[in-house]
Amino acid sequence: VHINRGNHETETISSMYGFKEEVRGRYGMDVYHKFLGVFRALPLGCLVNQQVLIVHAGIPRGGDTLRKLSGMNRFREPEEDRRLHEILWSDPREQDGWRLDWTRPEFGPDVTRRFVTENDLVFVIRSHSDVENGYQCDHDGLLHTVNSAPVHHRTLFSRTRVQRAAVLVVDPSFHVTPLSFP
Repeated sequence: VHINRGNHETETISSMYGFKEEVRGRYGMDVYHKFLGVFRALPLGCLVNQQVLIVHAGIPRGGDTLRKLSGMNRFREPEEDRRLHEILWSDPREQDGWRLDWTRPEFGPDVTRRFVTENDLVFVIRSHSDVENGYQCDHDGLLHTVNSAPVHHRTLFSRTRVQRAAVLVVDPSFHVTPLSFP
């Protein structure tokens, strides 16, 4: 089992959705700060068989190679590093190029194609977005989004949403089969 860091494993988001208060109330702030240290130590992605990259949200702009990304200082918060922010927060879009937004930047199929080609990957798997039936394939099959949480809690201004979740089965020839469940 591999666990990657996601956008909720940050000081800002863990404070917004009650995690900080829950830990503080039960165990004290020292334990919460230890959690933050663990969150920062989590890997930003994992490489499966040197051919499939799994990240939480997306890929950073700037033509970074996997080698450069592996040397990135992950022991920070996304507000301190644009590349870290993009790995934890970016989403795919249908149009080429980037739509730059500090909260949720978006990257197009050309960005994914270039990243996959330059890094000799087959495709990228991500999980940051809620998608219908728990799975979505974008960017000509180079980007797979899987959502394994059937209940997604929204902000104070929107409702909790119940949807289908999925897992991906990837066979040795890199054929992807999504399995959806309620």
